[in-house]
Amino acid sequence: MAMKSQEVSPKSVSLLKQRIGKVLSLLLAAAVTISLSTESAVLADAPKTVETQVEQNCKQIAALNKAGKRKAAEQLADKLISENPKENRYRHEKIEILHDQEKYDAALKEIDICLKQDANDHIAYFWRSDIFCHQNKLYEARVAINKCIQCNPRYAPGYSLKASYEYRAGHYKLAISYAELAVKYDPKSENSWNSIGLSYLEMDEFEKATKAFEKALALNKTSTMLLNNVSMALLYSGRRKEAMEKINLALNIEPRNPYLIQKRAIINHHNGKLKEALADMNKVIQLRQEACGEDYSARASLYVDLKNYDAAISDAKKSLQLKKDYTQAYYNLAHAHYFKGDYKDAIANCTKAIEHDETTSSAIKLRGLCYQAIGEDEKALNDFERFTAAYHDTESYKARAQIAAKQGYFEQAADDLSAVMPFSTSMKANPKEYNRLLNLYNRIISSKLAGNETYFDRGMVYFVAGELKNAASDFEQYLKGNKCQGKNALSAATWAVFCHQKLKQEAAAKSLLSYIKETEPALSKSPELLFLRKEISAEKLMDTSKDARALSSKGTLVGLVLAEEGKLEAASGYLWKVKRMGDQHMDEYFVALKELDRLGPRGKRESGRGQ
Repeated sequence: MAMKSQEVSPKSVSLLKQRIGKVLSLLLAAAVTISLSTESAVLADAPKTVETQVEQNCKQIAALNKAGKRKAAEQLADKLISENPKENRYRHEKIEILHDQEKYDAALKEIDICLKQDANDHIAYFWRSDIFCHQNKLYEARVAINKCIQCNPRYAPGYSLKASYEYRAGHYKLAISYAELAVKYDPKSENSWNSIGLSYLEMDEFEKATKAFEKALALNKTSTMLLNNVSMALLYSGRRKEAMEKINLALNIEPRNPYLIQKRAIINHHNGKLKEALADMNKVIQLRQEACGEDYSARASLYVDLKNYDAAISDAKKSLQLKKDYTQAYYNLAHAHYFKGDYKDAIANCTKAIEHDETTSSAIKLRGLCYQAIGEDEKALNDFERFTAAYHDTESYKARAQIAAKQGYFEQAADDLSAVMPFSTSMKANPKEYNRLLNLYNRIISSKLAGNETYFDRGMVYFVAGELKNAASDFEQYLKGNKCQGKNALSAATWAVFCHQKLKQEAAAKSLLSYIKETEPALSKSPELLFLRKEISAEKLMDTSKDARALSSKGTLVGLVLAEEGKLEAASGYLWKVKRMGDQHMDEYFVALKELDRLGPRGKRESGRGQ
């Protein structure tokens, strides 16, 4: 195990990915400037023959520059400028040549001349913006690109460059909107499609990111940058085999590129191929011209998973020598010490990681586990509560439950264990934990410590586990004990009726519906119960979903009912909607996942359609 940045969980958006994103944003900003059109404002009264000759001359300069013959290209540009000093298009070509050689001051002088001759020269403003960006004058770069777009609202490279700025600033939705404008005016703008993909990647919209990268790749099939980007999007969306295929294509083009080899290591780590990942990281370290702290930290993470803790400690320390106060290295060092049983050393390094990055959630959890191991329960609980406030984590909830039970707080232990169970692939995957949870609920109910609410909680445990008869009984007990009122009345009524119908207990379902109608008429008129009575359609019920929680409960209900009726394709569609857009912290969410697994290939086909 390791922190998100190197643990490579497909559901995580790691610190490593954020670091990669920053690098890619710089590549993106640079890529936008490549192969720009040499367009310029056309004088309405200029003779066509002169216009054609200027275009031909510009193409000749550009061809020389692209071929690496920059001196010849610059000499030709200077010759043409001397013959026609008012022609800005020749200066545009010279600006690009100077830009490519990083002669930014000389390029800015040419830009100033262009703007003196034509205050609306949008290409001059474009180059000014790009150069300011390279000089880290980001405010001035934004002003210049806004002026570029103002001068020519249909200039695609302007929108593409502006999109790259928004991406770097973390304004991903705005970046997408500007990149889409660029694509509108130039559908073949691969840099704009790449910008869209990068932004979706940061937003965890992995399928959308994949589609955008694939459109960019269709325009430039040999771009290793694009092959790398699409491989990461495929990886994070769970399509690991395709991710490996793309990164291998990139490595066929650049077999000794350490950046690409590092990405293959990440994919191998995801796939559990730790030895292959380690071999790749060894090669990365060998190929780097300068030692890199991130590389040693990444290899330390692999050593932890390979249970070679001494090697992990050595690499983590090497990483900190190369990159002082590197949060990830502190975490990897702590992780190795934890597995060796050196809990105090692990705590010290977790604390250093947290001090340098308070959002380092994995270090908070690991420190809690260390405190628990040495019996400092209060400190452990503080860390677990801090971690579970942001993440529903099985290991943390189990640890909390163990501490609560040890202290005699059975109700709290039951709450913590109930949070654990839905996150298993199956509620009964661990019979020992499952039975322990039920025993805790039974003790609480028999002691009458928590009133009727515990019946609902135990009912949900039974429901997620598929024990519908017991679930229905507990839900009814909750409803009747609270006279159909309380915060969980709607859920209890919905799932109790569903359980009876699923078990073909029609008489019991009708009896319960009658009781609800007599006791709480408003509850009887809820969309969920109207749907179960077949008084409204699935579409009508889903129209009442206003948020992710409502979508989870209603979408799961519709999916289960349609599956029971044999409408498997339709059921899969609703269940996949829950998976994509529902609240992942709800029990119903995991019921939906379980039903999708049961549907098998039908669910998988719908998956591809729905994404």
